[in-house]
Amino acid sequence: MEAQIRLGIMCSVGPARFMSFMASFHAANPGCEITLVEGVPVQLSEMLLQGELDLAVTAPPEPFNEPLEVLPL
Repeated sequence: MEAQIRLGIMCSVGPARFMSFMASFHAANPGCEITLVEGVPVQLSEMLLQGELDLAVTAPPEPFNEPLEVLPL
């Protein structure tokens, strides 16, 4: 099964820790292709609302926009 995931990530997320997660995810899900988009929280939230991203790892200083589903990591 092939799937494409568009993942937004806040620029301050540590690359070493995140790349370890990405390697584990890819090993467990070889049919998934992930496109990473780096940005600031406001930009990533807007991209989610416009359908340009499937999910995002971010921590904005203000509450998220109402229609977004927020899950703690």
